[in-house]
Amino acid sequence: FYDNSIGEYEIKADKWYASYVCTAKEKGIVKGKGDGHFHPEDKVNYVEALKIVLKALPPWRLEIPPFLSV
Repeated sequence: FYDNSIGEYEIKADKWYASYVCTAKEKGIVKGKGDGHFHPEDKVNYVEALKIVLKALPPWRLEIPPFLSV
């Protein structure tokens, strides 16, 4: 991704994760950190990883059956 604010590519094409990050960004799974940058060399914490996994999963609905009358 080209970052206009710093004038360079934030995700280098030769990195092993480049295609994964690009796909995730295209699908709206990731948007970068709170400052709008990806910081690709930073470690991903548990909460960030969980958010990525949950956004990557297809939507599902929990159907609760009605209570039985006794």
